[in-house]
Amino acid sequence: MRRTGIYETLFSYDENMSLQPELATGYKQLNDTSWEIQLRKNVTFHDGTKMNADAVIYSINRVLNSSNSRSAEYSFIKGVYKTDDYTIVVETNETYAPAILMFTDTIMSIVSPTSDLDKEPVGTGPYKFVSFEPGASIELVKNPDYWGGEPKIDRIIIQYSKDAAARTLLLKSGDVDITRDVLQSEYTTLEADPDINIVSRETLRTYFMYINEGKAPFDDVRVRQALNYVINRQEIVDTALEGVAGSPAIGIFPDIMPWSANDKIEAYDYNPEKALKLFAEAGITQGSDGRLYYNGKPFAIEIQTYTKQAAHQPMAEVIAAQFEKNRHYHYNKNCRNKFN
Repeated sequence: MRRTGIYETLFSYDENMSLQPELATGYKQLNDTSWEIQLRKNVTFHDGTKMNADAVIYSINRVLNSSNSRSAEYSFIKGVYKTDDYTIVVETNETYAPAILMFTDTIMSIVSPTSDLDKEPVGTGPYKFVSFEPGASIELVKNPDYWGGEPKIDRIIIQYSKDAAARTLLLKSGDVDITRDVLQSEYTTLEADPDINIVSRETLRTYFMYINEGKAPFDDVRVRQALNYVINRQEIVDTALEGVAGSPAIGIFPDIMPWSANDKIEAYDYNPEKALKLFAEAGITQGSDGRLYYNGKPFAIEIQTYTKQAAHQPMAEVIAAQFEKNRHYHYNKNCRNKFN
């Protein structure tokens, strides 16, 4: 609901990831564990009620309630109270530097205390809820009383589609005006179409592959290092992403993060020989058939991914092919390659 423009938060980020006020106008730290937040005046919810300190406290307490599955993430908050109708104080259990930043989280959206949110989301944003078809679409109309000025688009319909091919086809046919995560294979065609404008930017998102360190032999750091050395990251970008999206990872944060430190750390290079040496040190050795064996059995890895993001499956397939090509382990073709 935050992303559709129905809900808003106290603070948000601009295009440069700089903190800015939204439904708040400012804040100050009173002491090590107390933060005063000033609220924006003359803001109303879509149902006509005022956005004030009581509504903000209600919204925060919804998150703190133990019935909320994410409440543990906000256990640093001791309590919240108001000093007047447009000023609240947030107290933390101990010194907690990112306290204000947590109020940019979409779950901390400010909602109307007088509405049944299970039936109709009511916020302060530039767009109001009209209807929702689960798994299919949501319809919105502009909020003419929006505190930030009247929106320029009268009506929006957001369609939900997990299929990248379907999203691409909808764009090419003109049935939608905007889509995201198109098929990489269609990028060149779309780019050549004078009626379509493609915007490609590095984002904050990083795709991870998690290794089960509780399962031998992956509990051995040398095995995990070997897996890193056998992955050709540039080939993933050039092949799975067809050279039109993504960048080879260096650290766990994208380069655009000011704290990424990617310029100060050394990335894993593609080094099959070093990988094979590390495997051998960890007890994973090559047999006469060229396959890798662990405890007398072929060493096989199961990779599991999902297809909601269009790039996940091809990336997993390229990585699996790289493992088999270099024969640093025997990729068991009978082993399930789960794509859920």
